[in-house]
Amino acid sequence: MEGGYMKRYILIIVLFILVVAAITVPDKKQYTEWIKEEVKNQNNDQLVNLGVDLLGSSIFGSTSTCKNYVFLSMCKTDLGQEEKAGAIGAFNNYFGIPYF
Repeated sequence: MEGGYMKRYILIIVLFILVVAAITVPDKKQYTEWIKEEVKNQNNDQLVNLGVDLLGSSIFGSTSTCKNYVFLSMCKTDLGQEEKAGAIGAFNNYFGIPYF
């Protein structure tokens, strides 16, 4: 009998995690903010950081695409040439991945 209870508890935990994941899928606006912070963190130039603060939302918003799935979202930004970025969003966070 204990094996049946254990399977039930594991199933409940997995279902709970999936429900939380579905509720907390981040959107494109959150991705735009995330990528702005990533660019600023990788750059020590105050002038570039000011430009990202002023124009980043419109630039990254227009060059980024996001596909939302039930439990996660996948976003990518293409700034031309070799400048590309991608991320997977889950649990209200984005995690950078190699461009896909």
